[in-house]
Order: sequence, then structure tokens, then C-alpha cells
Amino acid sequence: MNSKIEKLLSEQAKNNTKIEDCKAKISSLHELIKELNSRNKEIDAEISNLNDEVLLSLVKAAGYETPEEFKKLLQSLKQKQTLPKPFDALPGEVEKMNK
Repeated sequence: MNSKIEKLLSEQAKNNTKIEDCKAKISSLHELIKELNSRNKEIDAEISNLNDEVLLSLVKAAGYETPEEFKKLLQSLKQKQTLPKPFDALPGEVEKMNK
């Protein structure tokens, strides 16, 4: 066989080996991407739960028993109406918030 052909066949074999190595790396990268995306979904859910907990504690700290009562407050503020209970019991606060 021609030495140039042998050299080219050898180079081709090396390239095929490198291609297979790259395919294996790509496959493992796809798996890593799936794992990271899954973890990000878990993180998003955890952040959402923590935000919900913070909002509920703010609602309760404001003196409301349920988020629905707090929703009435927000609607009142949006419509610039008087504030619903329990803020009506806070002297001076209603006037400040209605300004």
C-alpha cells in the first residue's frame, strides 16, 4: 500500500477515536445538564415556598388571620378606599396610608 494512503488511514482512525471520545463526553454533558436543570427546578420550588412563608408571616404580622383578609387590604389600597380591619384600629396609620 502507498505510504501516503497508510498515513491518511492512520490519521482517519485517530480522528474516529477522537470523535467517539467526544460523543461520550457530549453524552455525559447532556446528563449533567439534565441534573442541573432538575436541581434548578427544586431550587425554584424552594424559593417559592420560602417567599410564601415570608408573605404569610407579613400578613399575620399585620394582624390579618388569612391571606384573603390581606387581599381586601390590597384591593382597598388599589381603589383608595378606607382600610379594612385591623388597620382601622391603628391610630394615625390609616391616614398615613390613605395619603
